[in-house]
Amino acid sequence: MKQTKFIYLLLSMITFAACKYAESYKKQSFVNDFSVEYPPYLQKAHGIHPSALLQVKNDYRDIFFIAAMADKGKDSLAFKTYCDTTVKQLTSVLKEPLIVLDTTFLNDQSLLVREIKLTAWLNEKQMFYVMDFYQGKDNFFQTTTGFFNTKRSVWEKDMEKACRSLREL
Repeated sequence: MKQTKFIYLLLSMITFAACKYAESYKKQSFVNDFSVEYPPYLQKAHGIHPSALLQVKNDYRDIFFIAAMADKGKDSLAFKTYCDTTVKQLTSVLKEPLIVLDTTFLNDQSLLVREIKLTAWLNEKQMFYVMDFYQGKDNFFQTTTGFFNTKRSVWEKDMEKACRSLREL
């Protein structure tokens, strides 16, 4: 009986250790333009977004994160247009999109950031998205994440941190 309990305890500890991810975020830099950090449970991916410079996901947790960059342009309304067009592109493939937050703030680098959070249906699953748009010196930047809305309380804090981690270099 004691051996059975010991084996059960040992297997439990091994399982727990195997499932635990590192706590430090991975950092990815792109030439002299920008860097982002994301949770260690996300792995490199392809096909999430055609113009994204970084695409990572975790199929088991049904979560993704992307980072992209675009030319700033010269129009004074270019940043608003960039944000609105990108949101419209995403929501055009979703059912019943609902923006739950649309706010702007300055980050610690004094970059203007517009953050949009929305829920919508994709393939009969309700999703939650966080999109952060950055007005950089010469470029616009975007970070976006998406995951099941039922997992919002689990993943929102991690992924909000990832979306807000962008630094212009």
